[in-house]
Amino acid sequence: MFLPAFLIVYALTPARARSLIILLGSLLFYAWAQPAALGLLVAVIVFTYLVGGRVVSAAGRVRWTWLTLGVTGNVAMLGYFKYANMAVSSANSVRNALGFDEFTWTQIVLPVGLSFYIFHAISYLVDDHRLGLI
Repeated sequence: MFLPAFLIVYALTPARARSLIILLGSLLFYAWAQPAALGLLVAVIVFTYLVGGRVVSAAGRVRWTWLTLGVTGNVAMLGYFKYANMAVSSANSVRNALGFDEFTWTQIVLPVGLSFYIFHAISYLVDDHRLGLI
């Protein structure tokens, strides 16, 4: 039911506002599947958009610095969600072997599609750097 409703709203929307409708529809669909991760997706979008604006408006080494910051920030978010549980588990194994108490840790759930969104965000930043898309 989501797709037909979305397509009707999209068709009734003026051309200049359709990009916004696609963004809102995508966020709504993602929230429907995994509401707890919506904040992270919005954070990735906002961070990437803001850094992308800096990439386009800067020149020379500053442009590279903004690109590096954007790529590093996105990879750091992905790394945290993909590998934090493993890192804490490994650290706890070492601590147990040495006779220390384990770290208290709440398992982190990897949001659906995070790798896809992060790599698209990185692609957007690289395209901004190469082509000045904004």
